[in-house]
Formats: sequence, structure tokens, C-alpha cells
Amino acid sequence: MQTKRFSLVLSGNCLLFLSADLDDGERQDAIDAQLFCWLNASSEFLLLGEHQQWQGTYRDRHTGLGWVVSASSETIKIEQVPVPFTPLASVWHGLGTLPAPLLPALNEALGALQALPETHPALQLLSAEALECVKAPDVKPVTRLAFELRVVLPGLRAVASSIFLETRQCLERQWLTQPLAIEAVIRQETRSFTGELFPGVFSGVRALLQTRLEALRAMYVVPLDVREDSQ
Repeated sequence: MQTKRFSLVLSGNCLLFLSADLDDGERQDAIDAQLFCWLNASSEFLLLGEHQQWQGTYRDRHTGLGWVVSASSETIKIEQVPVPFTPLASVWHGLGTLPAPLLPALNEALGALQALPETHPALQLLSAEALECVKAPDVKPVTRLAFELRVVLPGLRAVASSIFLETRQCLERQWLTQPLAIEAVIRQETRSFTGELFPGVFSGVRALLQTRLEALRAMYVVPLDVREDSQ
């Protein structure tokens, strides 16, 4: 998906807003670093079933690749939520204050994302990674949701927000923008992430990652392309 300043790429359960000012090398490094950390954490823990352990490993792997990270987490009091209360709005709210000059382009990219049909292949892949319904005998099913939104700027500076949600509400195919019933939410956690990738540290593993991830990118990394946005 192309906008004036950002392209949008899905990697695992993460939506990356990549600045058009990134050069080709920075763009590839941003994707490979996130993909490696996601795959590595997912090989050790379940994203949805063991989320806290998964998140700890995910952050540790970023540090190991040379990211200098400042992170915070919060368990949300359900009566204090952003309005409107949707999964996408909650994650967007978690990004905090972004540089004002970037907001028009980011809002344009966000609007294009919201306008995608529920049948879009990338949204279907995101649902497969980020959403599950847990059923048990004589107990109302619980829906679990975990996804991240990451804005990547030149210099490989990143601002990210993620959500982990457990709810008794049935989330539909348009779950990104589906209003959430506060009374049905069991647990909501948000995490914020700001970081910068130091090339001197990452350079030692760049070539190895590019080789190892070459086949995996085709499986897990999907550019969101909307024809009318690229004209």
C-alpha cells in the first residue's frame, strides 16, 4: 500500500508503516529485524497462549540484534479506554505523540488500511496469526487477540504499539475496526516500544539474516498493495 510518505507491510502479526524516506537497505533491515525477532519468539512461546513470555523473548531478540530499546507495558483499566474502543484505535492510541509533520501521511495510510475489504489476503493472514477463539466445555468461548503496529523512520528509528486482548465477545472478520464491548473484556494489555537500530551492531548479522530469511519472507511478509493508492 503506497501513500505519499509511507508504505504498509504485514510481517507476522505486525503492521509496519515504513517511511518512504528509508533507503532500500534500511527498509530491508527494518523488515528482517522484526521478522527474525517474531519468528524466534514464536519458536519458543505461543504468541496468544504464552503472551508475556513471548513478549519478553521478542524484546530480548531486538536487543541482541543491536536495537536500543525503551519499552513500557500497561494493563488497562477497562473503564479508561480510547474512544472509539476498537483494536486498531487502541494500538494507534498507544503510539503516543508522533511528530506533527508525519501525521497527515500516517493518517492517510491508516485510512487506507481501514478501507481495505475484509477479504484482502493480508488481512486474512493477519487474522490467522493474531486471533484465536478458545473453547472449553460448559464455558463461554474466549477470543484472544495480539497484534502490533510499528512506524519506522529514517535512521531505523521505530515507534511501536501492541495490544493483547482477551474478551468474551465474538470478533468478526472486520475485527480491526470492530467496536469492543467493554463489559465483555477480560484483560487488555498494551505495550509501547521506541528504539533505534545501531548499524555497527547489526552489520555483523545482516548478511546471515538476509540468507536465512530469504524463503521465509515470501511466507510471512506481505506488502499491502491497493491499486488506486499507487497511481
